[in-house]
Amino acid sequence: MFFPSFDVYAGEFLSVLGVSGCSKTTLLRILIGLETADSGEISKGDRDISHLPSFERGMGIVFQNYALFPNMTVLQNLEYALKIHKDTAATARQTALDTLEQIGMTTSFAKKPH
Repeated sequence: MFFPSFDVYAGEFLSVLGVSGCSKTTLLRILIGLETADSGEISKGDRDISHLPSFERGMGIVFQNYALFPNMTVLQNLEYALKIHKDTAATARQTALDTLEQIGMTTSFAKKPH
């Protein structure tokens, strides 16, 4: 399997689109450290993070719906991962609100996933 090189800069979001079975999830799992790539490297800034455990990479995946908490609002789902990391807990609400604005979902912040 070959994944091309690409860059994601601070403040950007990465969306991976493709047909079922084209390795979208595999690519994301490799990026966040849940799987190991056969070759190549993953850099974050100037640092090679290819061999770091997932909890040291500072990345995560949000799947379409089955990884969302149905009892939480859109805003609460976005805040959740930020709140469990002490370096982002204090700014979780503002970061989540900023994210909703960037993706055009500010009117949906109080809705539940269903």
